[in-house]
Amino acid sequence: MDNTRIPKEINIREILLVLRRRWMILFFVALLCTGLGGLYANKPDTPLYQATARIIIHSNTDFINTLKVVIREPAVLQKVLVELNLDRSPGALRSQISVSSVDNTQVVLVSVTDRDQALAADIANSTVKQYKATIASLLNFSDITILSEAKKDPAPQPINPPARNRMILIGLIAGLVIGLAAAFFRDTMDEAFRSEKRVKEVLGMPVLGQVSPIKRVKLPSKGHQRVHMTRGESIGS
Repeated sequence: MDNTRIPKEINIREILLVLRRRWMILFFVALLCTGLGGLYANKPDTPLYQATARIIIHSNTDFINTLKVVIREPAVLQKVLVELNLDRSPGALRSQISVSSVDNTQVVLVSVTDRDQALAADIANSTVKQYKATIASLLNFSDITILSEAKKDPAPQPINPPARNRMILIGLIAGLVIGLAAAFFRDTMDEAFRSEKRVKEVLGMPVLGQVSPIKRVKLPSKGHQRVHMTRGESIGS
């Protein structure tokens, strides 16, 4: 007898039958992942604020790219730390500063991210000021104009607002995907025969008969006729 297993042909009906048999796996995995997403969403995050100063570098594009690099160098940042009396390293301050050009123009944005919006504005303004002085001594270039200083917002809005609903939705979607995979994996590992077609596919033999499900009934108290339900038939004793 050939025991080679024939791959299953997946169709919509079989998928629905699998989901019907394994719905508890899908339900509990989706519930677990949704709960984890909710817990993660409720985790307190440190709000971060951003302040931006704008400068104009009056030069060609190639030289502007070189000048932009200097903004985040220790030669500038060390002076900022001293001016603001900040207790952090130049490397830590560097990670808070981003530099970008506006549509490939001579306008350069110096943005600072910090837990304190007022301090972020002070760092951005100090950075452009110290940069202008440093670049003049390093490269003998002084054609830099401070277009606008960073402002201190009396009612700042964090750049990382909590996204509770989004995290719960992500958890639900991830739970459904993982639950579906777990349900189909569990069903694939199940060796039970659930249809005549499956028996013929695996064993290559015809089905001669089928035993109907046996129903359980509660036996009556003594003195009454005992009735057993076997294979759907009533037998009196």
